[in-house]
Amino acid sequence: MRIQHWGDLMKFVFRKLVPVITLVCMTLGSLGIRDSLAATPEDEPSKIANIVQQEIKRCQSAFAQGVTDLSAGSSSLLQVSRSGEIELVFHAAGQTGAGEKADLEALGATIVSILEIPEELKLPSVGMIQVWIPYNRVEEAAALPWVVAVTPPGYGEPDPHPANNINSEGVVLHNADLAQAQGVTGAGVTVGVISTGVANLATAQSLNELPAVTVINTNTLDEGTAMLEIIHDMAPGATLLYDDGAGTSTSSVTRHFNALNSLVTNGANVIAEDLAFDSQPAFQQGLLASTAEAIATNGVPVHSSAGNRGRDHAARVQATGTGGGPDGVNFMATPPGCTNTPDNVVAIAPGGDTTFDVVLGQPGAGSTSITLQWSEPRAIFPTAGQGGFTDLNLYVMDAGLTQCLAESVGIQANGQGDTIEQISIDLPGTAAKIVVDVQGTSSAVAAPTLDLRWRRMNAEIDVTTRAGSLNPDSNYTSLATSAAAVNANSSLIEGFSSGGPVQLGSTTVCPGGVPGPCAGVAGGGINATPAPTWAAADAVQISGAGGFGSGTCPAVNPGDCVFGGTSASAPHAAACDALIRSLPSFGAASAVGPVNARLVATATDFAPPGPD
Repeated sequence: MRIQHWGDLMKFVFRKLVPVITLVCMTLGSLGIRDSLAATPEDEPSKIANIVQQEIKRCQSAFAQGVTDLSAGSSSLLQVSRSGEIELVFHAAGQTGAGEKADLEALGATIVSILEIPEELKLPSVGMIQVWIPYNRVEEAAALPWVVAVTPPGYGEPDPHPANNINSEGVVLHNADLAQAQGVTGAGVTVGVISTGVANLATAQSLNELPAVTVINTNTLDEGTAMLEIIHDMAPGATLLYDDGAGTSTSSVTRHFNALNSLVTNGANVIAEDLAFDSQPAFQQGLLASTAEAIATNGVPVHSSAGNRGRDHAARVQATGTGGGPDGVNFMATPPGCTNTPDNVVAIAPGGDTTFDVVLGQPGAGSTSITLQWSEPRAIFPTAGQGGFTDLNLYVMDAGLTQCLAESVGIQANGQGDTIEQISIDLPGTAAKIVVDVQGTSSAVAAPTLDLRWRRMNAEIDVTTRAGSLNPDSNYTSLATSAAAVNANSSLIEGFSSGGPVQLGSTTVCPGGVPGPCAGVAGGGINATPAPTWAAADAVQISGAGGFGSGTCPAVNPGDCVFGGTSASAPHAAACDALIRSLPSFGAASAVGPVNARLVATATDFAPPGPD
């Protein structure tokens, strides 16, 4: 048995920027779960994500019934065209190029982008090609010898929190007004921003809220406009850049990667970004976290939003089956809508409760998405081609536990199968129960830790847990940083603000870290790193250009036109960075480590002293 210690969660909340120290104590228990299952051919792990497999079947059925518009399967997790093309990413264990592109095009695919990693980032070899491909050619494409996984693109999610002079209250909270009074304005520093768009940038400029901004690519929303306004309030002398990599399309992992590198290429000295990618590895540094760390190592700091999942996240617990059904129900037969019978469920709610009770999303808010990951290798970067040992299934059941409303039942065994299950469900106002079941353990040597999070839920009945809810793409352990949200008007950490620690590692791996099938060996356990790095202002006023911001814009009453969430905190942190870089003793191109150290050294602790 491996025992690991890290202490109770502690946060330093500071008037400026605040390091957050996270220590958690956890003991890995025994694996006491269902015996290993002998895999039959139809039960073997697939390269294709389960949510994609389900969509292929839906398209096949709809086409057979004469349906001509197949786009009904589109959701926040997966996009489908009217004619049945699905937007997907094909992952390779090595670099991809013209040959792999030709392979996909021969199957009717339209290329969206091919991942090209700049040599200076020094990242491991990886290949990703994002395409639109006919639903009936996906399985052929997955069978190509270079393909190791087929996944949705991993669309970026904006991280604002829905809920007085348009100058951000963060200017005073972070003492930027005192810096400006001494001539420290960010002059000579270029700050780049990535968000959901700057569609109404001209409106903010007409209100004298923004100067000229170099826009490389922009989406159709305006959260980027709000972030730029905050940076300009804090560091009015800084030059501003914007790129979300998307143009008129939805952001995705590959587009976000391109945007990060584009800002560097176009001269950014500091980067602020606030998009969340729930499908990035929760227990590894995925492509986006690794890229941000590499960019920071090369001298350009990346300040990310920590996320607003503090109330949309279950406790990270061991995926140990209880040997029974949800809430003690033992089914006589497989419930309708379920592929398998959930009869070895995990206690995922407080007090040993084996269901997490929720009310699904509100009308007009879009589908509720639920993502489950666990601490075994993913089949994508940085362990492309590897996979899981513990076969977990994710279900959404009705409140009476009579049927499955939705499920994700991908197969993982002996180092094969991606360790992620995702559900998109559009039944607003419906009382439901989230269930996680251990279908099998193959050659797992220890029970993994699971991460369960969701978006656009109407209400959580059971108690949520902030710890571990950090955006997976902000799994930083070195120079890149993340920002939690402290209310600029109350100086308190927001209840929705995500928490750490960053927990990286695998409980079971193949010997030598190679792809399966294999008999698993111990993976070294999970290491913890304190996170988020800073606490910075949110709940601040903006112009409301493009209708963005809660309440009436421009502000009429106190609390109107407020921009909240860690999406507001990240640009405040980035602007503090820019102010330091404009000091003669530093400079725009200063190394990231010394600037981070200066931010720590000049932070002011809120009373009482010590952890808050």
